[in-house]
Amino acid sequence: MKKNFIILLLLIATIFLAQFINEYYFSNNFIIPFFMIALIGGIVFEYIKISDSFVKTLKTLIYSSLISLGVFLPAEGDLPYTLQHHLQLWPYAFCMVFIVMTIADYKDKITPRINGGITLIQSLAVIYLLIYFGFWHAKNIVNVGIIIALLFSLFSIYYAFKDKILSKSSKFILRLWNSLVIMALAIYNVYTVSQMGTITTLEYTPNHLLFLAQYFLLGVSSIYFIYNFFTLISLIPGPTGHDGEFQDDQREGHIQKFSDVPIDRTRSFIIVMFAILIFTYNYFTTFLPPNFIVWIMLLAFPVIINTDQGIQEPKEN
Repeated sequence: MKKNFIILLLLIATIFLAQFINEYYFSNNFIIPFFMIALIGGIVFEYIKISDSFVKTLKTLIYSSLISLGVFLPAEGDLPYTLQHHLQLWPYAFCMVFIVMTIADYKDKITPRINGGITLIQSLAVIYLLIYFGFWHAKNIVNVGIIIALLFSLFSIYYAFKDKILSKSSKFILRLWNSLVIMALAIYNVYTVSQMGTITTLEYTPNHLLFLAQYFLLGVSSIYFIYNFFTLISLIPGPTGHDGEFQDDQREGHIQKFSDVPIDRTRSFIIVMFAILIFTYNYFTTFLPPNFIVWIMLLAFPVIINTDQGIQEPKEN
């Protein structure tokens, strides 16, 4: 029964794909721009990394494709009905459905337990962007946000070099900072990438490849953006005031997400030196766009930091 159901889904998807190809090749416009293909590629790539299963990835792709077909239903006033218009909307619906399904299936694996090393590189990235854009020129309320960001950054840098077990309040603050940084950097990334325009031809030039690479990383980061959005929303008290127990559970969940085992000072020092080297070089040369270099650092460093190397036995306060 299950096998027949999957075959039916594949058949429906094949019919849809055939119609899509027909519309694509007989139209003078690009139904799905190249940047959307790169964006979807980034989302699917990160799903494969999280799930570590090709079969689950294929199933989620099929289910997301079928659910997102709802955009082809005619809306009120959608006359005359044009298939091309709905085809252009479909990739956005597919991305949203796929991301929501990813979070629903792997909410515990999307953000594994973090440590001071991860918040350290995030704080260094924030400081780099503040310096890059000349935070000393900011005025009015922006200054308040910059001061708060700097205080959080200094707090996380301090604890990255502390070899003692953190208190629950400290872990909660660092976990909250982690979510806020991911949200802020993701929003900045979305804004920056959206200002790049689009491309109408696929050429293997450095500019085109960098363009597609930024959308690919945007797809990767979008999963973490939406996940952290939901986690932060869960901490906001409801209007009734009767959800104290729920808020306590959410707070405890954030605390449990932060590792009790600190990273050793040598590893923290190496992270700081390497990050300063990369960010300083990019600051003076603009070799890569700031949003791009920041997300490369954010996605690459946890792979190194979460290894067993550099982890030491914690000391009691």
